[in-house]
Amino acid sequence: MMRSLALRMLLVSLMLMGLAVVMVGNVTYGAQGECGRATAVKNAVANAIMVDAHGSMRKKIGAEYFGFNLVWTGFQRSHWHSSTQQIEPEIIEWMSAFPGAVYRYDSINSWRDTTGLTQNRPSRKVESWAAPTVANFGYDEYLGFVAQVKGQAWVIANISGVYEGELPANVLASDAADWLLYSESKRLAGQPAVLRWELGNELDRGKNPWPPEKYAGNASVVAKKMALTKAKPRFVAMLEDYDAFKGKTSSQYNRQVIQALSPEIQDFAQHLYYDGSPGGPPIPNRLGHLCKSIEDVYSVRPDIKPTFWITEHARTPPGQGSDWQKNWWRSVNLEGALGVADMMIATTQVPEVQGVFLHSMEGTASPWPLFHRLPDGRLQASAVYYALSILRSTLLDEVLQTKTESRWDSAYFGHYDFRSTVLTNAARNKYSVWSVNRNGIAIQPSLRIPALAGKRLQARVHVLADDDVNATNAKIWSRLRPKSFDTELIFDATGKTLVTLPPYSVSAISLAKVN
Repeated sequence: MMRSLALRMLLVSLMLMGLAVVMVGNVTYGAQGECGRATAVKNAVANAIMVDAHGSMRKKIGAEYFGFNLVWTGFQRSHWHSSTQQIEPEIIEWMSAFPGAVYRYDSINSWRDTTGLTQNRPSRKVESWAAPTVANFGYDEYLGFVAQVKGQAWVIANISGVYEGELPANVLASDAADWLLYSESKRLAGQPAVLRWELGNELDRGKNPWPPEKYAGNASVVAKKMALTKAKPRFVAMLEDYDAFKGKTSSQYNRQVIQALSPEIQDFAQHLYYDGSPGGPPIPNRLGHLCKSIEDVYSVRPDIKPTFWITEHARTPPGQGSDWQKNWWRSVNLEGALGVADMMIATTQVPEVQGVFLHSMEGTASPWPLFHRLPDGRLQASAVYYALSILRSTLLDEVLQTKTESRWDSAYFGHYDFRSTVLTNAARNKYSVWSVNRNGIAIQPSLRIPALAGKRLQARVHVLADDDVNATNAKIWSRLRPKSFDTELIFDATGKTLVTLPPYSVSAISLAKVN
């Protein structure tokens, strides 16, 4: 049954209440400031995609906007053949569709255990649920993989210790500086450079959560030591995305971290998980927290213009306990792909966000499998992979200020049916329209691009869709594959036309302007 417009607007307002706003120059941040306005989908009677009348650019965007969290342990178990020292060829082929993408690497213990001759590498305990293992797919192999797929390297520096316990900050700092120098020697030998050094991972949560002063202290000690080298590293500090540390809100925690960090650290990371009750709130909730974190940085450090990286994001499998495990496949089914695309589209409108990394490239038997292993042994890419590939294949380097107005007739608890963003190039002779439709029926929003007023253009449409939102590639060969077709769009004197978004779909429309 259709919800009333008034009720929809009330629910959205209640969801965003309580997030403060800060003024920086003439721009406000926070869920009700510029960041919140940029990412909001306005509930409306008619569906519409609207580019700013002046064709204003929201931000530049590059290949590093796409990224993947590569967990070497699971990746090794599923995709690395120790006998041949090779990754499965399908993985290389599929990931080659993302040139310039970032692959986030975590050594977990000492990087030294993951380099050199494999026969000399020790067996280490790195995961509580798994036996000690040798890093056959270690740091050296990781760099080789990144080079093969023409990607970019990203490393999580160890600022805490090893599986058995914590180590002194000065010891970790010296080890991290050595790792940096080793990486630099690899770069000089032709391997990929490390784009960023992320300082630790989720140390604010778990059995022994770190208070903000401890995290900022260790991160600063490590960063300062690494900065003394000639390699000129760039650092990323992690901020909370929910109230993980007992007794503090995430904003209080983050502000204390930001205040205490050394000046070398001017990039920030967050992890956003969504769309799987009870652990994953709807995407507007996660965007609100992202905006609040950006606000926190501007408030505490008005001297810098921060860059944010979403170094992990994914749809949370619904349920808890055994139900959660049974629902792992739902993190990457079509509904999961709709969520992932929604997050990618939404964050194009946030100037501070430079990259959004999917969790995860781990293994086929994990909560977030980018690839599936079918019973007959064949490997198959997930719906999430194909959704991302559609967006990447139509990437252009300028994001235009885009507003989405959407009805709310679907069951999505984010309170809208669809979201879109429009990209272009510097010459303004190419356009891409990325969209996600969470409704089980096709919708036909108006698309307004004033610069295309009076134009008749050929369009290439790429779409991943199915009439079942739970459709998955985990069980059936080739159930979900992108389809492409050509059509024509006629823009009226105001730059308006109509586009069709199929049911439960991720789509990208490519337009080449006729001069």
